Amino acid sequence: MDSPTSLQSPPSSTEPPRRSRWPKIIGLTSAGLVLLVLAAILIPCLMNGMIAADESSAIGSLRAIATSQIHFSEEHLERGFAKSLVELRPSVVDGQIDLALTSGTKNGYVFTLTPGAPDASGVIKKYTVTASPQTFGKAGVRSFFVDETGIIRYTAENRRASASDPPLQ
Repeated sequence: MDSPTSLQSPPSSTEPPRRSRWPKIIGLTSAGLVLLVLAAILIPCLMNGMIAADESSAIGSLRAIATSQIHFSEEHLERGFAKSLVELRPSVVDGQIDLALTSGTKNGYVFTLTPGAPDASGVIKKYTVTASPQTFGKAGVRSFFVDETGIIRYTAENRRASASDPPLQ
């Protein structure tokens, strides 16, 4: 005979049968693990994309500076190339680089223009511009260089690029 003992209560017809919590816990844990794996894959990809975008912006800015230097030297024959990025800033008369670049920083890169020594008549015929990541490895993994030749050079080392580095292809 199956008579209920005092320790067991008879099943109630209005009470649903008890279900185990383990399937729910296993399901939630599995979903959490899948999300962690996806995050581990996607986050580095997103970071690499942001680094590539910042580097691309730096290269474009160096091209703009080189072009602006040519125009500046053609318009200011008595001076030659500009001595600073501020001289290349946008104005009504001249200037072709954007205002953000004249501050020396843009999209995680620091830009430094160094004019060459003026010749006997006071004309600057050489210059160099470097673009280095503000935080190497975060904003970029390459530093860039351009001079009056217009050839952009780069290095993947944590230092400023120079004229002896390979040209960008």
